[in-house]
Amino acid sequence: MPQNAPLKACPMCRTWWASIEELVLDPTVQLLGYQARADRPEEGVLVLQHAADGCRTTLALEARDLLPLYGGPRHEELLHGTERCRQYCLAESSLEECDQPCGMAWVRRAMQYLRRHELPGAEASGGLRSQ
Repeated sequence: MPQNAPLKACPMCRTWWASIEELVLDPTVQLLGYQARADRPEEGVLVLQHAADGCRTTLALEARDLLPLYGGPRHEELLHGTERCRQYCLAESSLEECDQPCGMAWVRRAMQYLRRHELPGAEASGGLRSQ
């Protein structure tokens, strides 16, 4: 294990990920859900599973850890509870991206990189961008 604390470590198999980029690119990390926090979107929790051979551990990752992946606009207004809300954040297993100008939409956009195991910019090149 490195001198500095890793971003995330699996308590079962002791695998560790030094950065969000490393975690995103690992195909054994699967996004299972998102527990939104409407009052503080950066404190929402992503529910992950480390699906490596012999390990099926559930892990939690704070939404703020996805910030390095997201370079788009961050809206101040929260649409949660309004008629403009798509209500994706109400269902933990809903992993869709939201197109509304909501303060929680950035998290849902950044989650897509984790779902696809690619880094920002990879969409244009058609594949995974290496670290």
